Amino acid sequence: MELTSSVKEIYAQSEENIILTDAELNVIWKNHGDLPDVIDISALCDTPENTFILPVEKTATFEYKGRFADSAAMRFEPLRDNGIITNYLIHYYSCMDIERLSDKSGYLRFKSNFLGNIRMELSKMLAMLDSQKNSFSSKAGTEYEHFDHEARLRILKTFSATVNMTELAKYFSGNFTTEYQSLSDICGEVCDEEGNLLEEDGCIFRYSIDPCIYFETNKSLIKNVLVNLLVNAYMYNDKEQRQVELILKTEDDRIILSVSDNGNGMTDDVWQAAITPFGTFQKYSSSEALGLALAKCFCDRFDGELSYRSEIGKGTCVTMSFPCDSRGLPKEFHVSRMPPIPNPYGSTYCIMAKGLDPLK
Repeated sequence: MELTSSVKEIYAQSEENIILTDAELNVIWKNHGDLPDVIDISALCDTPENTFILPVEKTATFEYKGRFADSAAMRFEPLRDNGIITNYLIHYYSCMDIERLSDKSGYLRFKSNFLGNIRMELSKMLAMLDSQKNSFSSKAGTEYEHFDHEARLRILKTFSATVNMTELAKYFSGNFTTEYQSLSDICGEVCDEEGNLLEEDGCIFRYSIDPCIYFETNKSLIKNVLVNLLVNAYMYNDKEQRQVELILKTEDDRIILSVSDNGNGMTDDVWQAAITPFGTFQKYSSSEALGLALAKCFCDRFDGELSYRSEIGKGTCVTMSFPCDSRGLPKEFHVSRMPPIPNPYGSTYCIMAKGLDPLK
């Protein structure tokens, strides 16, 4: 009891995921309700280099593939009384924990450089297509046009994926800062940049933005979420006349930010997979869901709620809702609305490239 009390005192309020067991791995105490009640030994890693055998004499980390899906590994720390193992303290490594550790090791910098190199190579491939388009299209006609379209679509979708991978890492690592700023102005910038492109492609784009809505947030994160939502609303829409609408307003002490369309709609199963990071990538798949997963991560990080309303064949409305901030207008603020100049290596361009090519 003394050991249990000590562990509770240390870890009860900790963000770490902790379980205390006896020597046979029967759970005695856990500090978070969503941790498993039973340690499934059969689900632990069973590879020759990482075989799980009781007793675990030294602190060791094992993979875990049980129902606590948010954890990638467990670190077993044996606790002894007079030299005999009496308990185990189990630390669960979540995706966020691993990303933070990776950040300290320099892994995130390497990953960022690697993804940047991918974008550079993709840009070179687009330049190659551009340089050969006139000569080949005149000889091959419609066949080459079809090839050119499909090749560009796949390249641009990969552009988008590299950005969303980087964005997702920011939530896992906490590698971003926040500032109290005008959400109205940020939404206005996004509408200026993407609205013109949507309309150039024949889409009816509408927006309604209430003025002077301020929010403690990260501008880059919210812009990338909004661009993803707008591009998805445009992409997954087979209607002859596509329609996309963005609305920002306050309602009952909540900030309501929604993006709606008249497109194909989605089912609950698709929604649940899409809002889970890599939820549609459990198997090899060309499905893309990181945009909605980023929206879910953003809402979770900023005390928001993500919901949707959809009807198959008639459209979808994705809504993010946040508590209003009582601070009102900041004492000092600067509104800067830059002209929409796409940067082929910038995150906004890469996300837009999934459904729209802003440099075509």
